[in-house]
Amino acid sequence: MKYNYPGLSAEKVVESRDTHGTNDLTMIVGESFFSKLKHNFKDPIIIILNVALVFILILSFFGQSEWYEALAIGVAVLLAVFVSTFSEYKNESSFQKLQDEASKILCNVFRDGKITEVVINEIVKGDYVLLQSGDKIPADGYVIKGELKVNQASLTGESDEITKAPTELGYSLPSNNFNDPHYLFRGSVVDDGEAVAVIDTVGDQSFYGQLTKELSISSDRLSPL
Repeated sequence: MKYNYPGLSAEKVVESRDTHGTNDLTMIVGESFFSKLKHNFKDPIIIILNVALVFILILSFFGQSEWYEALAIGVAVLLAVFVSTFSEYKNESSFQKLQDEASKILCNVFRDGKITEVVINEIVKGDYVLLQSGDKIPADGYVIKGELKVNQASLTGESDEITKAPTELGYSLPSNNFNDPHYLFRGSVVDDGEAVAVIDTVGDQSFYGQLTKELSISSDRLSPL
C-alpha cells in the first residue's frame, strides 16, 4: 500500500463525534407550496397590482373603464404568483434532493489500521482520509502526504485548479484564504493527484456549512425594490 496510517480507533471516532460533532449539514426545512403562495401574495408589486385591480373594478362599475382591463390585471397577478411559487418550490425540492444524494457519498478513511469506506456524514474530526482524482472533499482539512490539484469552483466560482501540498500535523488555516497551499475545503473536487488529508473541521462548522447557512439567511432579505 502506498499510504499506511493507523487512523482512528472505533473508540476515538465516538469520542471525536461527541466532542466536535458530526459531519452532517443542518437540513433547511422548506416551506410548503401553499405557504409560499401566501407569502408571494404579500410581495409589494403584487399588492400594488391588487390595488390597481380594485381601482379598475370601481371605475368599470361606474362605466369609466372596461371590465376586461380588470380581468387582464387579475390574470397577470395570478400567473405571476403561481409561476414564481412553482419555480421556488421546484428549486427547493431539487436542492433537498441534491443534499440527500450528497449525504450518501462514500469516502476512503483509515480506521483501525486499514482503509474503510464510510458515508460522508460519518467522517469525524481527526480522520485520515485518502483522496484520489474525482473525489469530493468530505470536510475541511489539510494534506499531510501526497499532492492534489483541486477545483474549488463550488465555493469561489473560480475554475482554476489549486495545488495542495503536504504540511505537518496540527496545521491550521492562518486566515480565510481559499488559495492556501495546504488546506482543503468541503465541496471542492479533486481534479488530479492522490493524497492523505487529516480532517480538521466537520459539518456546519466547515466553510461549506457556514456558506450554506448564510445563503439560507440571505434568501429572506428584502429585495432593493
